[in-house]
Amino acid sequence: MSSSGKMDIYAEIASLNLNREQKSILLYYLTENSEAEARAEKAFTACNNDEEKHDYLNLVLASLDNKNTAKSRSIENESINSVANS
Repeated sequence: MSSSGKMDIYAEIASLNLNREQKSILLYYLTENSEAEARAEKAFTACNNDEEKHDYLNLVLASLDNKNTAKSRSIENESINSVANS
């Protein structure tokens, strides 16, 4: 927590044992999505330790990966349908 009492979610993420790619993805996602940032801050206050924070962030990363996979499949299907209908 900062001196103002407000949690610095970015400092919290930086302090956790995450690899560079995980940190980059999370930091980018949160800076681009203020609602996700607020939810993450709220979730972190419910965590009892760094291990729980790490587990939570792994779920966020998995969720982002699933969304990207679904989006890629959708684009792939659109391309296939476009070619099939030509």
